[in-house]
Amino acid sequence: MEKSLNEYLQDFAYELLYKIVNNKKYLEVKIVSTTKNILVQVKADEGDYGKIIGRQGKTIESLRTIINCVKITAFPDDCRRVMMELEEERPFVKNHEVLLGGTKDVE
Repeated sequence: MEKSLNEYLQDFAYELLYKIVNNKKYLEVKIVSTTKNILVQVKADEGDYGKIIGRQGKTIESLRTIINCVKITAFPDDCRRVMMELEEERPFVKNHEVLLGGTKDVE
């Protein structure tokens, strides 16, 4: 049984990113498809974002190019565009006040 495009790209992107990151247990790759785009959403440990992005964004641009080439090669009839997005964790919010390094409670 052949894999769908989403499964194929998710597995391929995960394998590529797995080799780059240090904290492999925090790596998550999700695919969101629309009629015009395929979005590869990546979550990783906070310390690994710099490795994924690379100097001047060269690593993430290369990853996007490789994933797009794999999609074109494996599924030539699919004309959707592949995009990659890093999902960053949001700071802790309590009672509408962002706590960054402090322990201030809002009553």
